[in-house]
Amino acid sequence: MKKRWIIICTAISVIGLAVYFLASKAAMISANRLLQVSMGEKENMSLTISVMKKGYKIEKLSNQASGGEYQYEVYKGRNQVGRLTIKHFPVTSTLDYYYFIRYNPIIDEDTPLQIKVSLKSKSTEVTERHILYAFDQSKQQPILTIPNSTWSEPAKIVSGYGLPKQAIFIDGQDFSMHLNMVNVYEHLGNGVRKERFDLTTPIQYLADKGKQEFLISFPQVEGAEIEQWGIIGKEGMVNWGDEEQEKILLVANLDRVRKWTQGGVQYVTPETYHPYDPRAFWVVPAQHVGNKLLLEGNNRFSTNFALLSLQAALDTQTEGGYWISSPRSAWLYGDYGIDAGFYDTRFNTDAGLFLLYGYREFENEDYLQGAIKYGDFLIDYAKTHHHETKNGGYLVYDYTHGDDMNRGTETLTSLNHLITEMNFLYELYKETNDNRYLDTAAKMRQAVKDTAPHWKKPDGDLWYAYLPDGSYGLQDYPLLTLKDLRYSQRLIKEVSGEVDEDFQYLIEVKENYLRVKGLPLYD
Repeated sequence: MKKRWIIICTAISVIGLAVYFLASKAAMISANRLLQVSMGEKENMSLTISVMKKGYKIEKLSNQASGGEYQYEVYKGRNQVGRLTIKHFPVTSTLDYYYFIRYNPIIDEDTPLQIKVSLKSKSTEVTERHILYAFDQSKQQPILTIPNSTWSEPAKIVSGYGLPKQAIFIDGQDFSMHLNMVNVYEHLGNGVRKERFDLTTPIQYLADKGKQEFLISFPQVEGAEIEQWGIIGKEGMVNWGDEEQEKILLVANLDRVRKWTQGGVQYVTPETYHPYDPRAFWVVPAQHVGNKLLLEGNNRFSTNFALLSLQAALDTQTEGGYWISSPRSAWLYGDYGIDAGFYDTRFNTDAGLFLLYGYREFENEDYLQGAIKYGDFLIDYAKTHHHETKNGGYLVYDYTHGDDMNRGTETLTSLNHLITEMNFLYELYKETNDNRYLDTAAKMRQAVKDTAPHWKKPDGDLWYAYLPDGSYGLQDYPLLTLKDLRYSQRLIKEVSGEVDEDFQYLIEVKENYLRVKGLPLYD
């Protein structure tokens, strides 16, 4: 009896140890798992994102996600080596899945942090596409511009294949995805970050039984800001073969020309901005890429990205209803004393229009409320920041101090800025039937009417802006202002039932100038 009892106790102990071992192993595996979800209309796809071991482990800071974002501390052994956040959610309109990873190393370490993206898939043939750039032989570097770029042909990839060190589109028989490159940044200040392409390594493709796996390496460099994101879903996210749609995605260029981050699309910083580096980027608040894909895109990737951009516009809108341009413009600072973190009427009004267009497309009330919030700000700003014309029109200042909207610093009024503000208010009036927007739009229209004869330059072109000293000056864009004027004329006719002769005069001045120069009119 005693012997039997010993055997039973021993068996229980062995089973207990086995259970403990398996539980510990499962806990260890799940502890390094960042994401595991079922996807697709029938939830027949499974996506897992996890940190590879190699001495690393992660600890979640909280079980509560803020806006779908989770935060982790990253350890190697007993030492904390970095902080990681992952934001992820399904895109409601397409059922594709979006994730965005940000990693901030706090010490230098030779071994990179590796993250594996794993997707259950039966695909036996997988291809990738990326953007190709012309090569400058004299400088021995690619020419990173849109006119010098084209799409690669689809290339079949096999397990162990190192993908190009770029943003890539990947297609299988039962899935498709966009995996952006690992973007490593050096923070320069004023919201400007320098691309450290030298620290980026290619994503590695690994095919396993019934799985498509991608190994992504994050360099362990103290002080770096590292980001990588992707959108994953069923096959056919991009309608390859549609030349027009391929061209739109090429122009969008979310690879080396522009870069997506959580607040929007980053552009290369102009030389006149501070801080500056040829490969430094800053977030332009206008959301131009999202707007282009919203209005012209005809594929799931475009829809996904438009929705991400609309949410970014809401997330970055200030309590006051406007958006800030973070760098310092040497010109604005030198001429007007306007420092970093300034308000730009054109970028802001483009963002407001984008929210309105998004509301019309997706019927999301949040987008309309964001547009109204900016519209309310704009009518108050216009009342106190303008040059008044002879019949009470508003030539609204293009810029002001982002940290003090009450400072009445007089700046120039660009024609394209002014009429775009007017266009936005007309569009907002159409949605809300609120006469406050119509009344302020009428003030802006009156300013154009009062000044119409003065916008024509001696060479036949239009001046760019009305200046604080009452003169007109600077070089206008070839086509932007013409496009805005035509839009204005359509809205004026829609709202008032008449064609505005002064706007028509300005349209004809610009068109005649372009004809003389042999430039296209793009009707």
